[in-house]
Amino acid sequence: MEIYMEINSIELTESIKTLIIELSPIEIHELKGDEHLVDQLGYQSLSMAELAFALEDKFKLAPIDRATAQRIQTVDNIIAYIEEQVKREGNIYHD
Repeated sequence: MEIYMEINSIELTESIKTLIIELSPIEIHELKGDEHLVDQLGYQSLSMAELAFALEDKFKLAPIDRATAQRIQTVDNIIAYIEEQVKREGNIYHD
């Protein structure tokens, strides 16, 4: 049985950052938000796809289209996108 829970913006942000750190190709201990996924965090096409799938699964999102994916370049971009999508879907996620 899947468990859904309401979360606030801080919890959502921390959950996203944790996932980015866990899946990063390089060792990361902390994120501020303005880090560039490719240039600073080592993400490349395969690791970006893995991150996108993980975010879609965790937050029960529709697949991210190519145009949107190309605009998402920083940690803050991901957070803003996920917050918008989660709010649109009722502010729930899968833990």
